[in-house]
Amino acid sequence: NVREWCEDWCSDYRTSNQVIKDPKGPVVGTDRVYRGGGFTASGSYLRSAQRYRWTPTTRNASIGFRLVKID
Repeated sequence: NVREWCEDWCSDYRTSNQVIKDPKGPVVGTDRVYRGGGFTASGSYLRSAQRYRWTPTTRNASIGFRLVKID
């Protein structure tokens, strides 16, 4: 299992109480979002709700992507 790179650039979530389905990040930025926990993480971090940031050039054995088959 690996952490998953996301398409969004990182920014702070809005502080309002409004719930936004699939919020979009800014158009440009310096850090990309990655989510979830990899094989090196403890069980409490193995959730897609866990959100982190790193520069897109970062290389780490526990960060990757997921393949999806659409029929």
